Amino acid sequence: MSRVMKNSGIPWIGEIPRNWKVLRTKNVFSIGKDIVGAQSSNTQLLSLTTKGIKAIPVGSTSGKVPDSYDTYQVVHKNDLVMCLFDLDCSAVFSGLSSIDGMISPAYKVLSIRGGFSPRFYDYWYAYIFDGRKYKFLSKNIRYSLTYDEFASLGIVAPSFSEQEAIATFLDKKCGEIDEMISLQERIVSGLIEYRDALIYETIVEGALDHPKRRDSIIPGIDKIPTGWIEIKLKHLCSFHNGDRSESYPSGDDFVVTGVPFYGADSLNGFYVDINKARYITEEKYNSLGGLKIIAGDILYTLRGSTIGKNAMAIRSVGTTASSLMAIRVKSSLVDNRMLLYILNSPIEHFQRDVCINGSTAPNLSAVNVGEFIIPVPPIEEQHAIVGYLDEKCSIINSLIKAKQIKIDALREYKKSIIYEYVTGKKEVPYGE
Repeated sequence: MSRVMKNSGIPWIGEIPRNWKVLRTKNVFSIGKDIVGAQSSNTQLLSLTTKGIKAIPVGSTSGKVPDSYDTYQVVHKNDLVMCLFDLDCSAVFSGLSSIDGMISPAYKVLSIRGGFSPRFYDYWYAYIFDGRKYKFLSKNIRYSLTYDEFASLGIVAPSFSEQEAIATFLDKKCGEIDEMISLQERIVSGLIEYRDALIYETIVEGALDHPKRRDSIIPGIDKIPTGWIEIKLKHLCSFHNGDRSESYPSGDDFVVTGVPFYGADSLNGFYVDINKARYITEEKYNSLGGLKIIAGDILYTLRGSTIGKNAMAIRSVGTTASSLMAIRVKSSLVDNRMLLYILNSPIEHFQRDVCINGSTAPNLSAVNVGEFIIPVPPIEEQHAIVGYLDEKCSIINSLIKAKQIKIDALREYKKSIIYEYVTGKKEVPYGE
């Protein structure tokens, strides 16, 4: 027998079972107001991540580290931590804490009231965030909600026993899906590791027979063929930052179609993915004084969790976020495709890691990257190396793409499962 449904009155939810209640968020949660104070030195530091609330060592966070953690908020086990700002681009919206600790005052800490299941509402917000369902409610150019706006939003409330049954069912089903995703991710990691090793070996060994070798000055490389040169990037390239002035795009400058405005999300694979770009108006683009991309530029991330991520632009249009720069080859000594492979090899990884070693807020500048040393074979051999790597990496990248498609499909399936059960579209099977 099908369930009797009713209109929830929540546009992004639609119908729910007739016996479920629709409440306001403030009826289910109370906002935490406790500050850790002098106990901060004895309290576990927490971070809101894409994989939930994680315990982290003090001082290991990226970005600016506070002088004191005394103003951080107290988090109790089963509290929900909410990110109510940057709803259009934030990688994470909520997380359920499995431990006591403290977290940045930038977030909102919500304690669940009696009669409600924290596990059920953890799944509820996992669905709600996915489509950035609250973005349109924001009156702020950063797509942020005040706590009062958030507290007034509608939320569903099955009986406590049904909340628990749904959460238990989803724990099992999502756990199975996560295992399948993890298997595919391990395969992808192995393919990437193999590709990196192939690129490194080919770049260092060359495309020709080199019986004579000499010691290398490049960190991480013992020897290179005699006749190759080693040179700093600053002697081969120019560096171009995105605009960092008051003209930096915000709010209404972003449009559905226009001039591409690239962030790190577009640097997937070896070539810039325009499908991941945001867009700015032509007027805003013309007002910017920073980078104007030329085909062949290598876009490179200078800070954040994706530091060092890079890809080549194939179109002469657009600009980048302030956290990126373009590396533009200006010398006939190096093929920009050869440079792209070098920057996606352990040669770059090792020098970048040395440069930021010990930093609590990993950042690079054009000056830093300009000091990177690379091996430069004769141009004819570079062309041979690029041709060989293009052929081999194309096969590996096709395998990676096929696995990524499977991963994306599994993630979409997981989202649909969560949606169907937390909104009551499907009922937990008897005996589950």
